[in-house]
Amino acid sequence: MGDSIYREPGDDSWVYIRPYANLRPHMFFKKVGDGVYEAIYLKSHPALMPSTSNLDDPPGSFHSKDLYIPHPTIENAWKYVARDDDRITLLSGEKILPVGMEGAVRESPLVRDGLMVGNDRLMPGLLLFRSTAAADLSDEEVVNAVWPLIEPANEVMDEYARITRDMIAVLAADVEYPATDKNNIIRAASYRKFENIIEKLYEKDVKTNGVLKKLNLKELEEYVFQVVRDQAGIEVPDYETDFFTAGVDSLRAAQVRRLLQQELDLGVLSLPTNAIYDTGNVAKLAATLYSMRTGEQLLNGHSEGEREIQKMEKLILEFSDFTAQKQEGSVVVSLSARPHGV
Repeated sequence: MGDSIYREPGDDSWVYIRPYANLRPHMFFKKVGDGVYEAIYLKSHPALMPSTSNLDDPPGSFHSKDLYIPHPTIENAWKYVARDDDRITLLSGEKILPVGMEGAVRESPLVRDGLMVGNDRLMPGLLLFRSTAAADLSDEEVVNAVWPLIEPANEVMDEYARITRDMIAVLAADVEYPATDKNNIIRAASYRKFENIIEKLYEKDVKTNGVLKKLNLKELEEYVFQVVRDQAGIEVPDYETDFFTAGVDSLRAAQVRRLLQQELDLGVLSLPTNAIYDTGNVAKLAATLYSMRTGEQLLNGHSEGEREIQKMEKLILEFSDFTAQKQEGSVVVSLSARPHGV
């Protein structure tokens, strides 16, 4: 539909296109995400043949899959940003437009290109392709150098779309990726080529080296509290604070789950996907982790044995009288059974 759009000579907003006035009634831009719109052509459009229609919403229309963002001040001015096929769909159904993040990391001289991943996953990841300038740097050194570019890109993205440090894989300088003649990375082909690397990025849920921590309940509460506050950046003042009240979203919940899986001995079990949501606070999450390793079921943070002792103590208090009697200068406490309710 190239005859539908134009730009006036001398227009300083040169990256924005404008539909011709006579064609505007025959097309519209449909919102498909936060500030992102798809160009839709109606069947009345003079350049649209009946056989070209690909959707009946509205009937006989053509959905271009070309994505645009509107100019902040100029009406009917649109900037092309990506194809709809370029969007990443998380397991939650949330959609991410990755071009902003990928463009940000390309600004680094240490990076040839970046590729966001995450289709049908809980959270997004990022592949960084080293440039020759970074050939001798460690993965951590590359990430540290690029992180100041990732942080501002994260700020303008939805919470679920943000990249965390543990979800970055750095590839060698001599690794080739599928690209167009203009050296633009080909997304689908790259997903296929680097399938194993992407899988390993998400397999970080399970630690592959080192000794996994075996912690008792108190230690688990302290450890979970530290992970939630210091590593995931969730402001919980105590063990009982509700995660959602503290602002936990799907990205941070997935991050906490991954960090715990990497470091803790959970027996033969894997922490359920919705564990952070289902437990709701540090204390209950720690109790769940303890039960997974030991097989001992906890209720309100207490083991079965501890609960039995509590029951016995309650029965003693409920069915007994404690009286103090003086006997030759000393105090003797006598315990006498009494009927319940007397």
